[in-house]
Amino acid sequence: MLVIVTWYYVPMKKIVFIALVLLVTVGCGEEDLPMFAESQVTALVIEKASNDLVMAKSLDLDVAWEESCYYLEMALFAYPHTTTFEGIYQGNGIWAVSLSESVNEEIFSNLFLNRKVKWLWKVYESTATVESLGTHKTFDDTNTIVPRHIC
Repeated sequence: MLVIVTWYYVPMKKIVFIALVLLVTVGCGEEDLPMFAESQVTALVIEKASNDLVMAKSLDLDVAWEESCYYLEMALFAYPHTTTFEGIYQGNGIWAVSLSESVNEEIFSNLFLNRKVKWLWKVYESTATVESLGTHKTFDDTNTIVPRHIC
């Protein structure tokens, strides 16, 4: 039996092979999974918060900043475990970590205060960097909510 190979058979085979490889490559993209466990991320936040508290004591902060540092210190020492914090993986190696709502409510209810203090940190897995993005309400007449970069 004699097989006659036509001029278009070999180039067409290469094109079909390349198209198949491209389809498989596109269809099998990697899933964005975190490299760190939530406990590792919250440990980084606890370390940053502890360092911020030491730094805050050496700075001349206004009353609102001092108060937010005091509340954070209470949270760290009254609830010294990683479940005090809630970490959510946002994708692309970035975590958002906040003080758990139950701990936050307990701190403020025990002090009979209605303050607007929010603790939020971003953790970047690629560099293990922690960025503080929290806010607090000022004590002046405007009661505006301003960002906080320590505590």
